[in-house]
Amino acid sequence: MSKIVYIFLSLFLVVSCTKKTVILDGEPTPGFSLPLILNLNGKDCFYDDDLNLLKYPISNNELQNFQALVKFQNEAEVLFNKQISLQNNHVNSFGDLEYHKPYDLQVKLLDKTLNLKFIFTNLTLARVVTYDDIKNDPKSLAKLTVNYANYPIPSYNKYIGIEIRGKSSVFNDKKSYGFAPLQTKALKDVSSSSFFNFETNHKWALDALFTDKSKVRNKVCFELWSSLSSVSIESEFLELFVNNKSLGLYRLSEIYTDENLNLSNNSSMHEGIDNSTFTKFLELPANMPSGKFWADWEQVYPDPSEKDSWDDFYELSRLITTASNAEFNQKIFDQLDINNTIDYYLFMSLCDGYDNLGKNWFFLKKDQTQKFKILLWDLDATWGRTSQGYTRSYNKTNENNLFSRLLELNTNDFRNKVKNRWELLRSNQFSEATIKALFESNLNQLANYNAEELENTKWNSNFNIQAEKQYINSWISNRLIFLDNYFSNL
Repeated sequence: MSKIVYIFLSLFLVVSCTKKTVILDGEPTPGFSLPLILNLNGKDCFYDDDLNLLKYPISNNELQNFQALVKFQNEAEVLFNKQISLQNNHVNSFGDLEYHKPYDLQVKLLDKTLNLKFIFTNLTLARVVTYDDIKNDPKSLAKLTVNYANYPIPSYNKYIGIEIRGKSSVFNDKKSYGFAPLQTKALKDVSSSSFFNFETNHKWALDALFTDKSKVRNKVCFELWSSLSSVSIESEFLELFVNNKSLGLYRLSEIYTDENLNLSNNSSMHEGIDNSTFTKFLELPANMPSGKFWADWEQVYPDPSEKDSWDDFYELSRLITTASNAEFNQKIFDQLDINNTIDYYLFMSLCDGYDNLGKNWFFLKKDQTQKFKILLWDLDATWGRTSQGYTRSYNKTNENNLFSRLLELNTNDFRNKVKNRWELLRSNQFSEATIKALFESNLNQLANYNAEELENTKWNSNFNIQAEKQYINSWISNRLIFLDNYFSNL
């Protein structure tokens, strides 16, 4: 609890007979709300007790002569920018404003005046209010509020079930989270919601962006992949608060589900959950698959507690790992979509997705009439950085047994198809200008959000947008030269 809270608690004890309220008590109410500090136009300002500041998201066209219906606790007197005494339950004029400028906000109770910093931001703000520590499992009940800045979307305010996400990232100081919208307070009463005008879904992720020194690698990868595939992931940046504490910059992201993939009872999807001889198709597990896990593969859909759906994926795995060359050549593209397979191979070659050729990939079969397609996931270890954020050379190649066999055997003229597809993409989606423009756009967006100061202040990090932009641009230029030579000699 912050020193401000202690001051107000002391005041409360002194004047309890007058039934004055405590302004900055950090404990949530039974309805999962926090005591009111300041509300503008129906949206609560979010409080960070570490830095003693309030934040409010505002659109660019509201900065000049900003006016808002103001609400705060009846016992308080609030002074903005040392000169504007705010009138409770009235429309107040704040004058012309600037993004990320720390304005003074004075809150007076009895003979005490508390000084806070008040910041208007162009970054969407989300706040999770919960009684419990958020765990890896099971989900904790909470209420999520999302207040948008430059999106003409009403605020979101619903119950959610939330948990920590990630296998290795669970040990990071800054956690990633997954959550499911709820219809009621019951954790099993899952419903669907939309954010940032994305399609509705019943599962969402909050990516902490902790090890990625650019904070944009995942987002750029999915944006680039969406130009090759109808199945991709949409995401947007926001600042996340948990109760009265900011956790800094996050990426709210879609998750693959039966809802957003439009799956049926005849669909199946399996994920590689670790890098191993099994998920790189070097070895077939000795046991037959059953249940949720098969070695380092996981049945994601359908729910394995309701239905085993391993037969088609087992046959694909057997074909890649143990089939003769003749059988492999004859049958592999009866199982795999060849165009998707080529695009996935080229995309992972382009971004150096070394961590996406065993784990962090999904095999999806929509129904029995369709072939398996590969879906990508978790791409922070790309574009010249490892999963720990270390630099990685531009001249590395990455393969697994699937792609090695296709190249070595030249199945269905695979090498020429790869070479021709590379040449086509290099003049379009994979052009140096296109890729660098995607990074430029996203990194400029973070600069406009003042994300450097946000992350470095909250996490004592060394996030440097300009330095990382220069590194990525240099890496891309060298990578493309290397790959042009590599694919021309296939």
